[in-house]
Amino acid sequence: MTVWTSDTAHQPNLNYVPYIMTGTRWHLDRLNAQAAFAISSDWPGYRCPPYGSGCTGLRDIVLNGYDQVRAQAWSIREIQEAAFVGRPGSFELGYYTQVVANNWSYLNGQQSGTGFMSAAVQGQAAGWVPSDIGTPNYQNSPWMQDYFTGIAVLAAGMGDAGARQFVNWQKDTWLAGRFLHIEPHDGAAYRLITTDTAGAPLKTWSGIENATAEKGFSPKGGWVNADYAAPARAALGGVLSLYPDDLQVRQSLTWINNAGAPFTDVLSMQNDPTFNVVPLR
Repeated sequence: MTVWTSDTAHQPNLNYVPYIMTGTRWHLDRLNAQAAFAISSDWPGYRCPPYGSGCTGLRDIVLNGYDQVRAQAWSIREIQEAAFVGRPGSFELGYYTQVVANNWSYLNGQQSGTGFMSAAVQGQAAGWVPSDIGTPNYQNSPWMQDYFTGIAVLAAGMGDAGARQFVNWQKDTWLAGRFLHIEPHDGAAYRLITTDTAGAPLKTWSGIENATAEKGFSPKGGWVNADYAAPARAALGGVLSLYPDDLQVRQSLTWINNAGAPFTDVLSMQNDPTFNVVPLR
């Protein structure tokens, strides 16, 4: 027997599009319910940073650096959408708007000083979102990072300045950097190793590339036979919609478009247009 269970790392986007197409209260209620689930189902130890603080500060941070990166992405997506289309004057609209602001403010705060996404901590590759901060030989999933970037682009397109700040922070270091500063096929690998054996981020692209090859995740100039390049293409295309003059992002996207990556050809995009995100110009 197949049992259906809820899972923040695999959340479908069930009600946002139906609501904006129909305006039906039924869909809005369910969008609000899924946004509430995204917050309330998260372990308080993670959504009340810093970890181990006893939940004395903010209690709604799903962009926390501990949950799966895709779980962080899907959770903020639901909350962001609920804040974007909520009923004026409703409790839900006010609450989710504040939650969104809290989350992007918290994550952007990690870009400076010794924050977990700062250049001082992550070095040349600064801009990747961690999960389980401090994990030895952390297996960074570039495709999950692209999911996250895609949601940040969506949020920025909704007018969220915090989401746009995040995209601007990571676009040239992490997002384009993994195609420009290491063997570019590795930028769409299943995993990149981005920490050392003690869990400290590797601060150079050469260190990341060497560790990735050592752990057997480098496709060595070829392609992993999966669709990991497709979300990278979508993320780069989305970022160029916000920053059309960014030469590094455009160079990375041009390379993917011409490199014969699996599942990025015209027929694949026609059959499954999920990742067929192209720049506005």
